[in-house]
Amino acid sequence: MITTLVFDIGGVFLHNNPDTMDRLAARLDCSSEVLEKTLFGGELWEAYRVGEMSESDYWQACAHELSPGTAWTDLRAGYEATVVADMDLAQLVSRLKTRYAISALSNAGAELERRLTQFGLYHLFDEVINSHRVHMAKPDAAIFQHTAALIGARPEETLFVDDRPRNTEAAAGMGFYTHVYTNWASFVESLAGYGIDPMERAQ
Repeated sequence: MITTLVFDIGGVFLHNNPDTMDRLAARLDCSSEVLEKTLFGGELWEAYRVGEMSESDYWQACAHELSPGTAWTDLRAGYEATVVADMDLAQLVSRLKTRYAISALSNAGAELERRLTQFGLYHLFDEVINSHRVHMAKPDAAIFQHTAALIGARPEETLFVDDRPRNTEAAAGMGFYTHVYTNWASFVESLAGYGIDPMERAQ
């Protein structure tokens, strides 16, 4: 029986508005694809997400790579303006929280906790495991082991929700129930298969 749900954040609770991303890319004279790859697809991100770079060093290096002369604070602010929250999912998880332990496991930077607070999401989670702070990242087994130990839940009673199949595959290999998140509606439909009624509240 599932007692615990562990959610990824980026691509699940927080998303990038495509129009705002396009405008930011245009300001930097690059494509949205290049912008996203520079921020989250290369060596800079690999180092930052496990705490090997500070927040300022990461954004400064990205700014230099994308548009030399751009202040790193301007790039960070521009990117943060693209981030939007899925409040339908937040409301659903708020209901689930009355019956299940809820935690977050995210490959993220130093901004994660600030963003969760900004969007009023932080209170949803009993624990927030941020790769930047624990110095390990999904899909490595170590971060799943760390998470299970921290939240005090066995993999076989935990549903792990992430938008990246490589992360859910790694978790499934360790005994977790998993769901590849694509959108709110399909997630709600999937819950019955895990024995979870999304509308029921604790009595």
